[in-house]
Amino acid sequence: RREMAQPRRQAAAAADCMQDDTDFEDRVQRVMSIILKNLRDREESLQEAFGKYAEGPNHVLSLTSFRVLLVDECEITDPDILTYLVDKAARNGENSELDYTQFFKEIIVDNIVHQLRLQGTNLRVLFRQYDEKCYGYITASQFRAMMKSICALTEHEIQFLIDLVDESGTGRMNYHALFHRFYQTPHLIAQHQLWMTSKSHTIRAVCVIARHGARFPLKPFLHNSHWPKQKEFWASYGGRLTPVGTQQCFRLGERFRQKYIVRDGLLEDQAPELGLRVQAFTSNQDRTLMSAQSFLLGMFPHSPPMFRLESSDSLGASQQTPSTAGGLPVYVFEDEYTPMLHGFKENKAYKEIKERSFEHGKFKEWAEIPEYKELTAKLWRMTGYKKIHPARGTLQSLQSLQSVAQQIAIERAHQMDILQNEFGECLQVADEERIREVADYICRLRYQGLLPADQRSMARLAAGTLPATIVRQLTKVAESKERAGFFTLYSAHDNTIMAMLAHMGFRDFPIPAFAAYIAFELHELDNEFFVRLLYNPDPEFYGFPDEPLCADSDLRACEYVRIPADGHIVEWKSRERGDMTLADFETRLMKDRSSFENEEMWRAAAEATSAPSPTDMFTNKGKEAESFALQPFDQQVAGHKDTIMTHGERLCKRLNANELEFYRHVNAQSDLPAFDAGVGPHPLLELIPKFFGVLYVGENLQARFHVEKPPSSKRRTSGARRESNDSTFSAFSAYAPTSQARRDSDPDNQIPPPAADGAQLPPQQQQQQQ
Repeated sequence: RREMAQPRRQAAAAADCMQDDTDFEDRVQRVMSIILKNLRDREESLQEAFGKYAEGPNHVLSLTSFRVLLVDECEITDPDILTYLVDKAARNGENSELDYTQFFKEIIVDNIVHQLRLQGTNLRVLFRQYDEKCYGYITASQFRAMMKSICALTEHEIQFLIDLVDESGTGRMNYHALFHRFYQTPHLIAQHQLWMTSKSHTIRAVCVIARHGARFPLKPFLHNSHWPKQKEFWASYGGRLTPVGTQQCFRLGERFRQKYIVRDGLLEDQAPELGLRVQAFTSNQDRTLMSAQSFLLGMFPHSPPMFRLESSDSLGASQQTPSTAGGLPVYVFEDEYTPMLHGFKENKAYKEIKERSFEHGKFKEWAEIPEYKELTAKLWRMTGYKKIHPARGTLQSLQSLQSVAQQIAIERAHQMDILQNEFGECLQVADEERIREVADYICRLRYQGLLPADQRSMARLAAGTLPATIVRQLTKVAESKERAGFFTLYSAHDNTIMAMLAHMGFRDFPIPAFAAYIAFELHELDNEFFVRLLYNPDPEFYGFPDEPLCADSDLRACEYVRIPADGHIVEWKSRERGDMTLADFETRLMKDRSSFENEEMWRAAAEATSAPSPTDMFTNKGKEAESFALQPFDQQVAGHKDTIMTHGERLCKRLNANELEFYRHVNAQSDLPAFDAGVGPHPLLELIPKFFGVLYVGENLQARFHVEKPPSSKRRTSGARRESNDSTFSAFSAYAPTSQARRDSDPDNQIPPPAADGAQLPPQQQQQQQ
């Protein structure tokens, strides 16, 4: 915390200095406004005042004459302001001389910019007001009216500005020329550069993965009174973004504007080249496309979008030559599914692991519990959803409850009575809690599997090429010498976010609601780059750490978190808070997790005929795994006959998902320092069997062993390691996969050599077993 607070203190001190500079600039401009008013009260123009002191045939002022003019004609008595104006003229003049054009630009243009800032007026907005028909330009008469709305100017001064902006004399002035004449003076450029390089301004780029807003359901629930049953309706509107979803994304964009434009100063949103620094990518679906447009309108309300249909092959080339037309580019993939946003689609390898996970999940246990049987029957009566028809059985119905949970979220977002039906049945709190429990389990099972090793393989495949894309975006900004900001939006789905969270090594994370997002921020401080990662699962309840609503307790503040190191998997509640260096971020996301560098690598892995499940991967890559036979455990005194078997000195029992989760949780702390310190070995370790891992059983009881290694190898102490012969007996669980899995390398799985079948147990263990 002290390390994190130090940059903030430095930034706060720099911000105070910057504020002092801004206050002085405001004082100078207030003085100049008074000077201009006094000259007009004397019916004397700025040009006439300048002419009194001009010298030589070129009609220029020396810096000495300029000082005299400021004192005698402008009546400036403040020595600091006087010195400031003379020094500024010296920087902008040539050969220590100042002509009237330079003088006029210094006084009038700076005064106009100052008046715009005082009025809180955006120049782009003002331009749009006078370009009523959106032709992209304003005429001289429209320009004249616009200048008079800002401050009092003489006709001579307005004509001077017209000549300054419309150099070619066409009578038409576009926004690009107007902005550069007003905001690109040497003084204002220097001021902006000073701010961009100050320690109070660290942010350089932001990449955001956002879920779309609330949508229409994808399919009809026949008993639900809120929605029509006709196929024609669903063919036209199924899955489309609703007005409520549009509002959610627009409001989210407004909050991003306050965070990154107003408070952090990531971008100058008045700049005409904004399209070079802002871009959005969206899947080829209405709900993501409309969500991206709504978000951008909220964040950049005065910059129109510009849509482009792109293929995966042409995307890279189009990004190299972004448009300067003034619009914000929105890249729409022409394919329905792409590896960047849909790594979990059209992926045989991922599908195989997912199906195996669902086969051995908790559904069989739940299906035997009366409350869950009653729940599925009740939901069938309320919805008529064909996938939970009683004829399909409780187990199959439970596996389809995620669609029911989505329906509940959609209707709640639109303030409808939940699952209103013609039979008058109502949902109870306990019902929704069970629905949420099963639905959240389904969502996590898709990308976590049953074991951390499954998660590494599934999430890597499902995340596709998005991790590499984000790393390249941030690295490119860091390598650039520019200090202007960049913003990238990926408008996608809840599955895109969940796949990314799982791939980054988080387990049991909050399920993303509508408009949820992951934000990657690139910062620079003292020429060192670092990354901040933030996940907001529901913007209705969570906000940025510096968001005013969080300070008022209306929202809960999200926290910046680190990606687990060395490819480890951690529960979300145990996540590590803080920042990462850019190099560390790239290592943790790309190297440690073997992220796909490009689409070709992803397709090669996705099209594999058999899933490369890490649960079957051995460290000896390319070698065949050893097989061993299980033997009956003839010392068993209770329970089913085939419940326990032996492999050497280890006992094996059928896999139970709850039991596996328990052992995994306790075993994860086996190599940590003292438990009394709050982080060490769990006290239950001395009272329970030692957990080795999972045994995968094939035909004829031929088994392959997978050991689970504790997640932290860097925090071990010599006194904390527990020797294998300290345990009275050892246990691990087993289940039979539906098909043989391919094996590959896995840095976290170390398989000990198996004991010989039929080996005798040590005497102490024999005595305790008996």
